Amino acid sequence: MVNSQIHPLRRFFRLLKPDRKEISYIYLYAVMIGLLALVAPLGVQAIINIIAGGTLNASLVLLVMVVAGATVLVGVLKVMQYVVAEALQRRVFTRAALEFAYRLPRIKLEALQEHYPPELVNRFFDTLTIQKGLPKILLDLSGAVMQILFGLILVSLYNPFFALFGLVLCLLLFLVIRAIAPRGLQTSLTESKYKYKVAGWLEDIARTNNTFKLAGGERLTMRKTNTLLTGYLDARASHFRVLLFHYGGLIVIQALITSSFLLLGGWLVIENQINIGQFVAAEIVILSIVSSAEKLIFTLDVVYDTLTGIEKLSSVTDLPLERGGDLRFETIDTGEGMSVDLTDITFNYITNGRPALQNLNLSLKANDRVCIAGYNRSGRSTLVKLLTGLRFDCEGMINFNGVPVGNLEMESLRRNIGDYSPDESIFPGSLNDNICLGHPDVKFQDIKWALELSNLSNWVSEQEDGYEFELVAEGQNVPKSVRVRLLLARAIVRKPRLLVLGSLLEQLEPSIRMKIIKELTDKKQPWTLVIVSNDPVVAEACNRVLVMRKGRILHDDTAEFLCNLPEIAEVWNHSNPPR
Repeated sequence: MVNSQIHPLRRFFRLLKPDRKEISYIYLYAVMIGLLALVAPLGVQAIINIIAGGTLNASLVLLVMVVAGATVLVGVLKVMQYVVAEALQRRVFTRAALEFAYRLPRIKLEALQEHYPPELVNRFFDTLTIQKGLPKILLDLSGAVMQILFGLILVSLYNPFFALFGLVLCLLLFLVIRAIAPRGLQTSLTESKYKYKVAGWLEDIARTNNTFKLAGGERLTMRKTNTLLTGYLDARASHFRVLLFHYGGLIVIQALITSSFLLLGGWLVIENQINIGQFVAAEIVILSIVSSAEKLIFTLDVVYDTLTGIEKLSSVTDLPLERGGDLRFETIDTGEGMSVDLTDITFNYITNGRPALQNLNLSLKANDRVCIAGYNRSGRSTLVKLLTGLRFDCEGMINFNGVPVGNLEMESLRRNIGDYSPDESIFPGSLNDNICLGHPDVKFQDIKWALELSNLSNWVSEQEDGYEFELVAEGQNVPKSVRVRLLLARAIVRKPRLLVLGSLLEQLEPSIRMKIIKELTDKKQPWTLVIVSNDPVVAEACNRVLVMRKGRILHDDTAEFLCNLPEIAEVWNHSNPPR
């Protein structure tokens, strides 16, 4: 579950923590820029005093050169700030991409139960929002604060009244921000929520395009889109009202500050407490302060967007990761098929009242060839998830080669399990990449062997690019039977110690299916084999058959006995038409 107790502002500081050194440079440059920015009003004050004296001398030229030099230095320091900020932007994007890539395969499956992962990953695009917002927050915000701070210090030196003037300005800014900032962040989060709902729905339309096209479902697509857009526009309007409140407060502050200073400064000049040069210099500083206050208020919109973006990234980064032990499976590998023991297993999905598995006990011996048959909703797919290491959030004990699963390193365990189920899919990439998944220990001969066993060698030789043939997402550019066999080749290419096959083989024509089954069940293969199938021919190829119903194992015997048992005759599919 996402940790919603962490405030977005705290997440923001956590995001910046690895780059504290670089950020300190930005703030150091901001301090220097703030100090150098005071050279202009002080220089103007001195120039006015010289001009008032009615003489033209070298001091005037020197002052002009000093002011010009300070302006150039300010520009150089700002460029240096942008260089550091650019490096931070790259790091933010890189870290976010690497963290997503690391976490996504390791997120607990139960944590994704109420999410559609491809839609959830859309939150990554908020990294771009953070990238754009970070420089404005670090540069503009810090620069504005420094200019306000040093400007108020300078005018306070002219007269103590200006110190009180500065305190009033700071108080007004604080009240405007504090009064509405929490509301602004909340409306920004709501707006973002509807934004992703709209994007998610458009993705669903694209994903099920044929469904809406063939069924004439355009009315539904438009109706739901309008509903979601209404929610988004309402949320956007609420957020904009908050921004208008900020801008309205800024206008009031600008009017009060400017008029108050003119009155106060004019009175001080009349009372001879400051001279004309100081008044003009103070006026320049005050205008700079007002401009910085305006920049501060306008930056709040960027702050809201950035904090919202960080909160959206946490929708993925806060999801719990799988935790395993430190024992690598290779240390307990016997060189034979894997043995698996499930003891008193009860499994219940969150949204389902009846347990998918109830007090299930199962022992698979090394090199067993097991067929799991059963009725609809018998729990076979759930059992497959337990056997393949996708789910372990159950009651009871699961041991692999006699070792509790909690003691085993998950990555090491899964490297030795071949999974062939409807949950598997093709990703964009070459044929080689889709089969070996980037494992360096998979050799070309292994890929060739896996394709031969999957009856795909001829198909590969027919492709112009051969083993480098590019597959698109979901394998949409190849026939369905080829996709099924490619997934099988992926499952067996590393010669796993446990091979678990879902019902995908039933999608192949009988001649190809039986040829593959014969190879998979051959005793020379180094794995323990589990096949989910109601095909009696598949069952007869295995040395052991389980029949499941309502989360329990009803029978555990040979195919010869169970295929002729009248009470479960309806389980077996005797026709097996090709699909």
